[in-house]
Amino acid sequence: MKRIIVLNALERIAVSLGYRFHAGTEERSAPRTEALPAVWVTPMRFKQATGRREHRDTYGVRVRLVAACPAGEAETVWQQLENDAATLFAMLGREEEIRDVREVKVTPDVQPVLLREAVSVTAECEVVVCYRNA
Repeated sequence: MKRIIVLNALERIAVSLGYRFHAGTEERSAPRTEALPAVWVTPMRFKQATGRREHRDTYGVRVRLVAACPAGEAETVWQQLENDAATLFAMLGREEEIRDVREVKVTPDVQPVLLREAVSVTAECEVVVCYRNA
């Protein structure tokens, strides 16, 4: 249930930023990517559960943002993808059930993830989801 909260929020935000959304392993996402820009969310890693009455689950989240890149403009496109990743995580942190988004890291990918002219960045963070037991 908590994973779905994060996944649904990521999809809403990515689409609002103009990205096509894909969730699953990169091996499955890459072949389905027909239109760019795209966001791939890999399976989240459960990292920690804390709290007695108000529970907090922490997940490791990894996304890849991919965009078309005209020749010679990789730095410009990487910068835009980095800005969009920061915006995505900032908006995620404002979601109602998300307590915190921390340890944000964005890295340009050196190897192309698609065979066509595209560049990508990998963005990672920890997301803390807060909920109460009924």
